[in-house]
Amino acid sequence: QTCALSDLGTILTTGSTLSAANLPTGTVVQVVSGQLYSNRVTISSSTFTPVGSGLSITPTSSTNKILVIVCYSVNIQHECSIGRGANYNLSGYTHGLLTYSGAVWGNESFFYYDSPASTSSQTYYLTARGYSGSTSSVYFSDFSADGPMGYMTLMEIKA
Repeated sequence: QTCALSDLGTILTTGSTLSAANLPTGTVVQVVSGQLYSNRVTISSSTFTPVGSGLSITPTSSTNKILVIVCYSVNIQHECSIGRGANYNLSGYTHGLLTYSGAVWGNESFFYYDSPASTSSQTYYLTARGYSGSTSSVYFSDFSADGPMGYMTLMEIKA
């Protein structure tokens, strides 16, 4: 059977561009990645508090989603979440997105899928507090023990 080129959808030729409107749902529109901190960070708080600096992304459409990926090294009991702007616990869960009850150094990572409903710049943070809201110190990336730095990746996903 013969198929006409017009039956194949959008055909790109040299010098042509594909508009964002023509991208399929689930397409990664843009990626921003960065280091959250470069030294040891200590959090001693009963409320979710940013760990290091945040990372910003400007969505191209208010209907698109942001996939947040974090990876970090930590010691002592704590709870972590993702913050955006002034909301330091986007999940809304009492204990955040991840609870760690151990007392040894470990590497952790988790994901969060957000709907900012905006085309303004959005700043995301890894946030943490003491385990069950305690004020015990939580240590991130102990370089004396060759602990890795914390990283975050933000991906805008076409809705």
